[in-house]
Amino acid sequence: MKEFYPAELSLSSFLEEIVDLCRPHAERKGITFTYHQTDRLPDRVLTDHRLLRDILVHLLNHAIHITKVGGVTFTVEVLQPDALAESAPASSQLRFQVEDTGGGWTAESLHLLPLQLALSDCFSRPMEVGEPRPIHQLLLQIGSTLHSHSLPGVGSMVWMDITFPATRSLPPIPRSIDPNRSRIAPEEGSDQPPPLKILLAEDIPVNQKLVLRILKRLGYEADLATNGIEVLDALGRQFYDVVFMDVQMPHMDGLEATRRIRQDLPNDRHPWIIALTANAAIGDRETCLAVGMNDYLSKPIDMAALEQSLRQCPVAERSQCRRSS
Repeated sequence: MKEFYPAELSLSSFLEEIVDLCRPHAERKGITFTYHQTDRLPDRVLTDHRLLRDILVHLLNHAIHITKVGGVTFTVEVLQPDALAESAPASSQLRFQVEDTGGGWTAESLHLLPLQLALSDCFSRPMEVGEPRPIHQLLLQIGSTLHSHSLPGVGSMVWMDITFPATRSLPPIPRSIDPNRSRIAPEEGSDQPPPLKILLAEDIPVNQKLVLRILKRLGYEADLATNGIEVLDALGRQFYDVVFMDVQMPHMDGLEATRRIRQDLPNDRHPWIIALTANAAIGDRETCLAVGMNDYLSKPIDMAALEQSLRQCPVAERSQCRRSS
């Protein structure tokens, strides 16, 4: 079972990425996908974003999967709006609700559906998530339970209520976007890091589009490689500050590519390597770090997780390497 790793999360960005991830699945089926959020959602919440993401993607994809006509509606609302209006509360209670016009189902039947099935629909190949995990195991970890109302032949509504502890208010990161380069440029007089040169190593087109879209919304562009051999070729031609490295790739996987990078490249040309993997088995993170990767992101990727990972990159040192190379 996953462990719980709480961290501050930008809620609006997180929810937008969930919607961006699931909407194409509905569009491919020819059904509608609607997202509603009520006013006064907290800017930030304290939670395990990977765990919450897995639960929401599970619920939404299952609703899309069983809906043949009509559509799916995703609603997020505050259950204590007055408390939020007066002052920063000790906690925020939110309801996450999924409605569909499918054939009807129950929370009990959803509990029995392994998480592996719901998540695999986002990608063109099944996700390697180890042993299938029923969603109720994840709900227990996040401190919630699933409620449902279903009418056979009409549709269903499923919701969960989560209480998030208070977080300190953090100011937004100052950015100025250069439209000619679409990368984050440091504001004059600020300590904002310089632009990053990024390489994305990913062989699945839908995953490429997702990560590139997230990077674009953060103000970055990235070059593409589809396997480890192309990664090594790209790094032989120029310096990259960051490589997002898919672990499962044809011809040469991300683990072997990382070993080669650490063994063959001079230290001053080593990029910051962030693993991208659908694996959720115990020990996968440790395996990635052991071969020389610097960080680890599990799929499906969300913007909050990716941005947090980029913040850990020692940007100044690597940009100096690029200038001197």
